[in-house]
Amino acid sequence: MIFGLIREGKTPPDKRAVLNPDQCATLIAQGHSVYVEPSTIRCYPDGDYAAVGCTLTSNLESCDVLLGVKEVPVDQLHPGATHFFFSHTYKEQPYNRGLLKACLQKNVRLIDWELLKKDGQRLIGFGYYAGLVGAYEALRGFALQEGQPELTPAASLGWVNALKSTLLAHPKGPWRIVLTGKGRVAHGAQEMLLAGGFQQVEPEEFLTLQNAHKPTFTVLDCEHYVARKDGQVFDKKDFYAHPEAYQSSFFPYACAADLYLPCHYWAENSPVFFTPTEAQDPAFSLKFIGDISCDIAGPIPSTVRPSTMAEPFYAWDATTGTEVALGTPGSIGVLAVDNLPSAVPGDATTGFGEQFLAGILPALLNGDQEGILDRATETWKGALHGRFTALSSYVHALDFPSWNQAQWEEALDRGLADAQDRLERLASLEDAPNFENTLVALEELTDALDGITERLFNYNSACTTPEIQALTKAFSPKLAALSNDIRMNPALFERIKAVHDAAPKLDDASRMLLEKTYKGFVRNGALLSTESQARLRAIDERLGQATLEFSEHVLNDTEAWQHPAREADLSSLPEAVAHMAREAGKARGLDHAVFTLDAPLYLGVMTYSPSRELRETLWRAYAQRGARGDANDNRALTVEISELRRERAQLLGYESHAAFVLEERMAGHPETVTAFLSDLAQKAQPAAQRDVQALRDFGAKHLDMPELARWDAAYVSEKFKMATLEFDDEMTKPYFPLDRVESWAFAVAKRLYGLNFRPSHAPTYHRDAQVYDVTDADGQWVAHLHADWHPRKGKRNGAWMTSYRPARVSHGWRDYPVISMVGNFSPPVGDQPALLTFNEVLTLFHEFGHALHGLLGAGRFASLTGTSVRWDFVELPSQFMENWCYQPSELATWARHYQTGEALPEDLLHRIQASQTFLEGLATVRQLGFGVLDMAWHHRKEAIQEVDAAAALERDALAPVEVWPAVEGSWISPAFSHIFAGGYSAGYYSYKWAEVLDADAFERFQEEAQNEAQVASDFKALLAAGGSVDPMALYTRFRGREPRPEALLKRAGLHG
Repeated sequence: MIFGLIREGKTPPDKRAVLNPDQCATLIAQGHSVYVEPSTIRCYPDGDYAAVGCTLTSNLESCDVLLGVKEVPVDQLHPGATHFFFSHTYKEQPYNRGLLKACLQKNVRLIDWELLKKDGQRLIGFGYYAGLVGAYEALRGFALQEGQPELTPAASLGWVNALKSTLLAHPKGPWRIVLTGKGRVAHGAQEMLLAGGFQQVEPEEFLTLQNAHKPTFTVLDCEHYVARKDGQVFDKKDFYAHPEAYQSSFFPYACAADLYLPCHYWAENSPVFFTPTEAQDPAFSLKFIGDISCDIAGPIPSTVRPSTMAEPFYAWDATTGTEVALGTPGSIGVLAVDNLPSAVPGDATTGFGEQFLAGILPALLNGDQEGILDRATETWKGALHGRFTALSSYVHALDFPSWNQAQWEEALDRGLADAQDRLERLASLEDAPNFENTLVALEELTDALDGITERLFNYNSACTTPEIQALTKAFSPKLAALSNDIRMNPALFERIKAVHDAAPKLDDASRMLLEKTYKGFVRNGALLSTESQARLRAIDERLGQATLEFSEHVLNDTEAWQHPAREADLSSLPEAVAHMAREAGKARGLDHAVFTLDAPLYLGVMTYSPSRELRETLWRAYAQRGARGDANDNRALTVEISELRRERAQLLGYESHAAFVLEERMAGHPETVTAFLSDLAQKAQPAAQRDVQALRDFGAKHLDMPELARWDAAYVSEKFKMATLEFDDEMTKPYFPLDRVESWAFAVAKRLYGLNFRPSHAPTYHRDAQVYDVTDADGQWVAHLHADWHPRKGKRNGAWMTSYRPARVSHGWRDYPVISMVGNFSPPVGDQPALLTFNEVLTLFHEFGHALHGLLGAGRFASLTGTSVRWDFVELPSQFMENWCYQPSELATWARHYQTGEALPEDLLHRIQASQTFLEGLATVRQLGFGVLDMAWHHRKEAIQEVDAAAALERDALAPVEVWPAVEGSWISPAFSHIFAGGYSAGYYSYKWAEVLDADAFERFQEEAQNEAQVASDFKALLAAGGSVDPMALYTRFRGREPRPEALLKRAGLHG
């Protein structure tokens, strides 16, 4: 067998090796070969290895195994090799995620020294040396902190015997040390203390020791530092099996010792040794903690970060929980070095080699008969191996940095520079253009930048700050400029055009990428003159800024407006709504409740408040968002944005922005959309008029309201629904606790698509968000899903799904999706969980439908997976999911009272079903109105310049679908973020378009209910295809025909 001894590459450099020269000589004498990678830092010189017959070489390709000590830098991994080293990856530390990922990408067989065990006992470990060095260094730090004579650093002495003799000779006071643990680490620390002149005493004696004149220490096993919470007798086996049933009993020792050496193994869910509060107790006497176990943010609160051999000490302030300088009055000194044995590299190497030859070499030579190597193998043949498939969540997780503004700017500038460099190299490439070197290279050109911008812009929606807003505003023009630099690069376009004209034979996804890329360049000015391209650049840069300004203004306006809430108003509202008003006041630093325009609170007031004056106040405030004549006024921006879009489209040869947009939609042309909206409006208008008249009649007869205004609509509708259906949202909320509704949605996905959802410890972007690991029916990894459901400052209104990372395959590595669902549902109130209205249940299922589209995305190209589909197809999966909320069998199973577990009463279930068509004419016309307004703004051929003209445009557009009297001074457009900032310009119709698709698609599930598994499999294939196939072809493949509107009209009660 050929053994390779690699050069240690981790920074700071480590002088240890797996084998010393004499041990290599032993292997060679047995007929093996040893190749040694030359090193200037290894504790044994290269010449010593050469002298015993080792081959000094940097070419280790022929080695059967490669032996290293610390983590191997990613660029030093040998593809396809069997690597032994301490990877620490199984501990799921974020900074080692890239290493595990690289081992998979490079088909490395990773065998972790720490995991090599026999009969449950580790075969390899430096714990003994960690204990020796850790005890010495802790005493050095303690002496330094206390102003005692200094000890020479362990790394300067280099050998264990030198440490022992130095410590023995050092003057010591009556220092008292407590040590926890009984393993190798503890034995090493105990040996160093004894050699250094310390006296060991039993734990009981240590606590009662009075006026000791000698340095003493005691060693605690677990029965000394934990006790059962119920007061029963300690049982070690039970403690190992159920650590959560125990609590710390360490405090008396923390009050009797000066210095603490943690040398134990700490399992998750075990009790912490002491708390920051206990550390502030006057009796707490610990002055220094040498945390040899080095569990960051674990059982020892003072261990807030790892330290290094170069700078091993810091201190901790228990009152603030933060790091301070060593020696700060009232602080506790800390040693937390995670590679202590590196200070005695010669001894550690010898000890390591002895363990290797005795415990590991036999397994290598006998074909691993006992499975020792197999059980320690984390990666093999490009996959996680055996039990380490549990690391799927860790290796595929996405990190969410908490950068300051300067760090964001640095990362963004670096990403932009990288993209520009790649662009220049691609455009100047001398190789003949083909699909791989041109189209795939372009697809991956902004990879580094995309990872940063996806976080930035998603943060700006979900958890923005003034700094994030400033960054998005500052970098949007730069990003738009980069996009134009790419799209208008003549040399690059010539390469793409050459591949396109050559019509190579490609698979469906590759052919779609080629067509989409070619058309994307043409649609973004590749064929324009230089002068026109310059104007297009200017338009795009300004649009990038203007749409961000629009969104910021709406958010700022919404958050700034407030109205004092009188106690009489609060008492007339449901408790959950009143609670939100009180919490809103607290959040603003006020001593009274306030009403705001945040969606849950605003809708609660408009739906339930009997005060017409209050409803009018809030309605007018909401209808004037972005139109108050202040710094957040968006009226001029709506004109500017729509004008820039019109000019841009016409510059490219289209008659309007809508014509430009719809060319790449299922609808195809503005005329198709206009006819679609008009046809539905014609069918819905009579029903809407009947609905309005019914509300007027009800208001006049039962509410003493002879005339209804817009601010009465929600209130009267709720009262009418209650009287007609004996049903309102407050009646149903107890049956829809958020966690159960979420479980319901997950259960539907499991039944249809075989998906499993499990709470995860993966990183997320905000502490409010819960992450789920998503796996398929076979346990294979699918995605991470983040659920972020409640309002907070910095989160925009509404609900949405977003992708932090789409699915793709690059250089043989598969990136799995990271998806987030975001909402603004009413939060928990006291002991009451978050309860959802039925409309909020629909919203959750809607966003989950989008999430499933993203989660199930699979394919090579990120721009074609998941929700990267034509805009009027993207709402199909979301609206399709809403159908399950009305199914009797689903409601009977999942709608249960949060306190009693009682099922939703059958009559209430029927009333929920009836509510599906309740006032549907009015709801349909309202939604169609938004689509009509969108088309009025974006299917214009002539310029519009004045705000007054914009007011007339909005008024005239909505007139044909208006069913309520107009209100002077009210607006929709200045806060219509969907079309002016959210990507729905000339696309709002797609909500109704998708309703046609979803109703028609769900009809197949109903028609073939006995064959649900096959129907679901067909629909799953539609979702997984993403944008790699034409959406009409996808839908026809699923349905067997093109979509028809009859199912929607029937569902909405508009078919008659």
